[in-house]
Amino acid sequence: MPAIARQLRRIVDYRILDIFLPEPDGTLVPAFVEGYDSAVAGRLRIRPGQGIVGTAALQKEMLFVPDASQDPRYLAVVPGVQAELAIPLIHRDRLVGVLNVEGPDADAFHAEARAALFVLAGHLAVAIENATLYREARRYAGLLATLYEIGKETSSILDLDQLLQRIAEVVKRVIDYEMFGILLLDEEKEELVLRKAVSYGATKEKKTRIRLREGLIGAAARSKQPILVGDVRRDARYLSLIP
Repeated sequence: MPAIARQLRRIVDYRILDIFLPEPDGTLVPAFVEGYDSAVAGRLRIRPGQGIVGTAALQKEMLFVPDASQDPRYLAVVPGVQAELAIPLIHRDRLVGVLNVEGPDADAFHAEARAALFVLAGHLAVAIENATLYREARRYAGLLATLYEIGKETSSILDLDQLLQRIAEVVKRVIDYEMFGILLLDEEKEELVLRKAVSYGATKEKKTRIRLREGLIGAAARSKQPILVGDVRRDARYLSLIP
């Protein structure tokens, strides 16, 4: 990112430089800033359509504002800014970030400078996408290694309680869960019995048996398929194991 900043400085004498990246919900957060305090950047969250940056992201179009003080969308971070240029970083029609440049002189953002920044933004979008893919590939490789370790270790453990404990420990390395449970099927009673629990609270508060027709756990058992729910509060099948 500092190398990008140096190239930008050769094109336009900016006061503020931000490179925003989108979170899964679309909120834009600064990944790199110059010109203001990093503590301020840490609190900065911009929704799609909010401010000049959010508008550029939502419309996927470069947005130049010669006099930001006269634009109601302008979100002031530091004094001494007149012009703002927000360029969405697009890779294969997908938003991967926003390059935002602000300066005290609108004349510095002339047509040639804007064109040069637009080209640079295209290269930056490719670089961000490649870096993201690299991180995801490394994460996936780590996940596969962990899963291999689970299979290797669990195949050699004969004691059931020891096996379930080890599974809970290794899965924690894959998913930083707050609650974890392993339930075993009691075919005669058509119930799932909680055999291993982590972070479920006191023993007396546990619901240790779930009928096969109950909750998300029962639904997964009946269908023999994994079920992922983004917000269990909105799923009527959810059955809390903590009263």
